[in-house]
Amino acid sequence: MMDCFALLEEDRRPWVDVESVKRKFLSRSSEVHPDRFHQASESEREAAGKRYAELNEAHKTLTSTCARLRHLLEMETGAAPPDIQQTPADLMDLFFECGALCRQVDGFLTRMSAADSPLIKASLFGEGLDWSDKVQSLNDRIGTKFDEAEAKLREVDLEWERERAKSLPLLEGLYRRMSYYGRWREQLQSRFVRLAAG
Repeated sequence: MMDCFALLEEDRRPWVDVESVKRKFLSRSSEVHPDRFHQASESEREAAGKRYAELNEAHKTLTSTCARLRHLLEMETGAAPPDIQQTPADLMDLFFECGALCRQVDGFLTRMSAADSPLIKASLFGEGLDWSDKVQSLNDRIGTKFDEAEAKLREVDLEWERERAKSLPLLEGLYRRMSYYGRWREQLQSRFVRLAAG
């Protein structure tokens, strides 16, 4: 298993300085960028390409909170967190709210796409704005929840060296929670974009 932390010389911990990760990625990747190996042998080009791909993957992993947590859990426990399909109980209301809103917006978008008259489309414009406001409002609320989880993650990071073993279950819970928030935000953002395209 590739250690993204070691590849970019970052301490293996829950929180990283994203700007530091970016600087290290840019510095290391420039050394093996495919453009620098046009005149090299096939094996050198392949090795540089492989190294560049690894650095790129490490950068993407460490700069994404959820991907970084998943990778950290894999590195610390030796296995990926198990897939659990059940939404945490305290997120069920938000889960149902997000699902219901997405279904309602999908229904509106279906009606909107079926409208063949400019007059009907114009009459639906105001309703589309209302749906956009609702989607944005829920997306903002979920964003706040994500930010709260990130604040908790920073607290865990402060105790990481002393409480590493105790922190792993908490990190797994934060990883799952943040994954749900991220997925819901993607679903809402997709609807928002489709509403804006109207």
